[in-house]
Amino acid sequence: MENMLRKIRKEQNLTQMALARRIGSTPSWLTYIERYDYLPGPDLRERIAAALGVEVVELWPDLGNSDASEESE
Repeated sequence: MENMLRKIRKEQNLTQMALARRIGSTPSWLTYIERYDYLPGPDLRERIAAALGVEVVELWPDLGNSDASEESE
């Protein structure tokens, strides 16, 4: 299964460096997330989704509505 973060990033013609700058992270961290399907914490998930102009669930479909419940705790 294709990593949705990588797919959407490439569809928008963004390099890992460009996205990393937008979210205040490093390209190596994005490589790790994309290559190993690592699930970052809620804050970083939100920053990535916002930088790409998509909802978190589009990047990590398995989450469903779990982000909402994490924020309310």
